[in-house]
Parts: sequence; structure tokens; C-alpha cells
Amino acid sequence: MLNDPSVQKGITTTAYSASGITAAGGFLSVNEAALAIGILSAIGTFIINWVYKAKQNKREIELHELEKQLKQAELEQFEQS
Repeated sequence: MLNDPSVQKGITTTAYSASGITAAGGFLSVNEAALAIGILSAIGTFIINWVYKAKQNKREIELHELEKQLKQAELEQFEQS
């Protein structure tokens, strides 16, 4: 089972990940790590909000255009009667 290439790849990836985390832990104090996590979380939140706000704006523009077309059709029907 340990000779399987996918298992070996997983073990290697896990070992390198653990080494990287350990090195980062030795490099950063608890306060610095908390600061880095806070900054990354803030940046991630900003990006997520920006994407979803852009999608919301697009939906609102499409809805406005449809409502405008509906009102125009109602006005034309009223003028014909």
C-alpha cells in the first residue's frame, strides 16, 4: 500500500505542508500570525463582497430594463385604446 504512487504523493504533500506550517510558526509570533490571518480574512471578505455586489448590480440592471419594457408596452397599449 505504501508503494502506491498516489499514497506516496499524499504522504510527501502532507510532509511538506507540515514542514511549511512549522517553519511559518517559528517565523511568526502568535500576534504576527493573528495579524496575518486578520489581514487575509479582510482581503478575502472584500473580494467576496465585491463579486457578489457586482452580480447584484447586474441583476438589478436587468430587472430595471424588464420593468421599463413592461411599462412601455402598457403605455403603448393604453395609447391604442
